[in-house]
Amino acid sequence: MTDNLKIFSSPNIFNIAKTSFSFNDTPYIPNIDFTVLPDLNSCRNLLFMFSPSLYAIHMNILPLHGGLSNQMFIVMFKTHRSLVVKIFDDSTKDLLSREDEIRNMIFADKFACKVLAKFNNGFIYEYRIGEVLKVEHLYIWHIIQKIATKMKKLHSLPLTPDVLTLDNISTRTLKWLELLKYSNFDEEKLDALSSCFCAIEDKINSFTDDNSPNLLRKTFIHGDINVSNVVLDDVEEDVHFIDYEFSCVDSPMFDIANHFCEYGGNDISLKTFPLMETRMFWYSHYFEEDIDVDLHKFDDAIMLYVLKSHIYWSVWSFLKNMRRKVQCEEQGKYVNLSTFDYESYATKRLQALYDHDEYLKILHVNLRNRLLKLFPTT
Repeated sequence: MTDNLKIFSSPNIFNIAKTSFSFNDTPYIPNIDFTVLPDLNSCRNLLFMFSPSLYAIHMNILPLHGGLSNQMFIVMFKTHRSLVVKIFDDSTKDLLSREDEIRNMIFADKFACKVLAKFNNGFIYEYRIGEVLKVEHLYIWHIIQKIATKMKKLHSLPLTPDVLTLDNISTRTLKWLELLKYSNFDEEKLDALSSCFCAIEDKINSFTDDNSPNLLRKTFIHGDINVSNVVLDDVEEDVHFIDYEFSCVDSPMFDIANHFCEYGGNDISLKTFPLMETRMFWYSHYFEEDIDVDLHKFDDAIMLYVLKSHIYWSVWSFLKNMRRKVQCEEQGKYVNLSTFDYESYATKRLQALYDHDEYLKILHVNLRNRLLKLFPTT
């Protein structure tokens, strides 16, 4: 059975189970009616349903570590390109649209890995060959240049009607705040986070309205360009972005600001935030020949989006932490209990928000004091 999600043609050795054509011949992604458990045997059964020809091919299946919201397995072959089986975390199904994630990867086309098949609780895609970036890579000038150039190309993709229906950062944050309300999260803390987010949003809107139309532009954005989502391909001498689950249509400035926030990986702090010299170098390669952009004014806007990024991910992390508490109480049901400390990460994000005190002045002093009281610094 197939659905109406189109796939771009790419050479592939596999034949789709229960069909008479190969991936080269079909405009659709096959939908396999199978729910995968997070173990090797279940993945192997899925792969045999995906392509019966795999019975005759030696393959090695290993868990991929590092995913916070999903379980992933890499499927390696001696003579063919590796695949990834991505199993969704059931606790995130109302936080993010998994159909949109697949749609995002198809829309991004050459920027993303090829989606090969869907199943009930995940999908299969081609593995991206290369080295996942480390924090130290972000201080190498030619890699900074490649990331800026690649991000600009991603932001220049023509939008399609399907993509325009995606959530944006603001609607997603408001939805997460609403879900926090029903997760036994402290009401006073929730109100302070909501007020802070709305104040930052108002400031961004007034700033962009008063300045260049370029700041109002909405594009397709990746939404989570941290080091673990950037792969360095030495053969192509290029970088590639992976993991499009947080992609949406929004200001490209959010993508840039969020990338700057995560310069230190999970060590979110002012110490790891790129200096003005680095940011200006980054902007010069992002805009290239566009001499009409006032880079200093653009940087002022970026810094407002930095504040928005910190609130966005702190809300996400508080929500994930509350969900995990519920998960730990469940019995007889698989849940992906990541060892990642969401509560600590949320606190780090708020600490980083406080560190940008020059820009935090956009918040009323009473709101700033309230935040500091409810979420004290360490």
